[in-house]
Amino acid sequence: MKDIRYYGLLKTIGTTGRQIKRIIRRQALRLSLIGIPVGLLAGFFVGKGLVPVIMKSLGDMVEYSTVPANPLIFIGAAIFSLVTVFISTGHPARMAARVSPIEALRYTEGSKARKKGKHSLSRGRIWRMALSNLGRSKGKTTIIIASLSLAIILLNSVFTITHSFDMDKYLQSFMKPDFIIGNAKYFGMDNYRGRNLETIDEENLTESFIEYCQGLKGYEDGGRLYGAGSFVGVKQKGITIPSGIEQDSSGMPGEYYGKEFIPFNTNEQGDFEVYLYGAEDFAVNEMQVWEGESDLNVIKEKLRTGDYIVYAAPVTDKGAVRKDRVLNHPGDKVTLTYKDQNGEPKEKEVTVLSVIKEDYWNLTTRMSDYFPYYMGAEPFKEIASDKFLMSYSFDVKDGYDRETDAALKGYTSSSEPLMDYSSKLQYEKSFYTLTNMFLLIGGALAFVIGVIGILNFINSILTGIITRQREFAMMEAIGMTKRQLTKMVIAEGLYYAILTVVFSLVAGVPILLVLGGLVPYLAFRFGRRGTVVEELQKE
Repeated sequence: MKDIRYYGLLKTIGTTGRQIKRIIRRQALRLSLIGIPVGLLAGFFVGKGLVPVIMKSLGDMVEYSTVPANPLIFIGAAIFSLVTVFISTGHPARMAARVSPIEALRYTEGSKARKKGKHSLSRGRIWRMALSNLGRSKGKTTIIIASLSLAIILLNSVFTITHSFDMDKYLQSFMKPDFIIGNAKYFGMDNYRGRNLETIDEENLTESFIEYCQGLKGYEDGGRLYGAGSFVGVKQKGITIPSGIEQDSSGMPGEYYGKEFIPFNTNEQGDFEVYLYGAEDFAVNEMQVWEGESDLNVIKEKLRTGDYIVYAAPVTDKGAVRKDRVLNHPGDKVTLTYKDQNGEPKEKEVTVLSVIKEDYWNLTTRMSDYFPYYMGAEPFKEIASDKFLMSYSFDVKDGYDRETDAALKGYTSSSEPLMDYSSKLQYEKSFYTLTNMFLLIGGALAFVIGVIGILNFINSILTGIITRQREFAMMEAIGMTKRQLTKMVIAEGLYYAILTVVFSLVAGVPILLVLGGLVPYLAFRFGRRGTVVEELQKE
């Protein structure tokens, strides 16, 4: 744009519009041949330096981080840059080709025919003049404000989201006790299933590991959690299917996966399969009652009798009960069916004492089930078996968490490698990993976008000053001093800054609302025992 007078002079000596377009494209191509290779090399080496830093902050896994020098990446980036350059030069080339020699010689940035009207003396004030200059080229002003605002919006969003994370709530969602021990399958992708008595020794927790934990110096209190699937059923009679659970044409409840309908699992007798848990007192203390009896001491006493059960209601990622999918309520009489050790069918009528919120990470197999029921540990062993030992949760005294974590790590590595554990320390590490990931990646993107915006701003201001030299000369001719000219240019820059801040605040609010909805998912996705990097490597 600053060379438009030059193109006007070329027209006076017979240069056609097509030739001017060709000149502009060739000029852009020459600049690209210099800028693109420099940018590719600079980007590669900057990435090579930044990636190890980012990876280290995400889990101390620098040894697994690489920046591949794939030629296809460089070729693709170069082609994309060239296409962008040629598209961006299209409008200026057409404008330069259309302008007449006389108009080019008189050209001033943003100059258009102005409507006649009355002007107050206040329009001659420096600050008012600066504001008017912003309206000369509304397109340019909009682009500058948008490019500067993007960095501010992104940076504000990153800091707002990361500081909205509450570690206490995060830990309460994923890890209530200080430690949970179990078979490695319980924490892995295979999961604990507890469906086959013949193979249960391959997936259950050993008593020797529990005894080791109880003998640790900082041990305070703990409790076992048993779990058995498919061994126990519940008669369909007395079960009311809520509106939130789909049913097929015959009335069988289940869920659609695409066009395929998957009904609830049933046993040979046609009873719904139940996932039955046996909880010692320590595990009961972790329950969060939603409906029914809320006194945990009363719940413990009644669960020991074997005449009462607790039902776990499904919850959303935010911890709210899905009321339209609750299958049982306090006071419901349900009939459990099972086989004794001799293979004889048995029935046991129990009463739903309370409904708790499903605690996926602490009180389940880490697989969702439609009928998760809890009873006392001793009644459970009478119905199933004490071999279905799923996990053991325990707390340690203040100040012993790191020592205990190190002891368990050593024990599972040397003595019982088939066992594993989870701890609050691991989840705290995962929490800080998640926040650091947001800060590093979001901050880096904000920095890059901010640099681009600032360079665009500087380029636009300098271009404007060059194209307005005749205008500045006329202002000086009628009495404006260089100090006043400088003040006017500074005022234009300040107006850009003010408008950028206002636009960032207005546009940033809905963006934050959208990004805020991703927080529960991210917390659920990365709220595992490993680091973010480790979780991504599993994919």
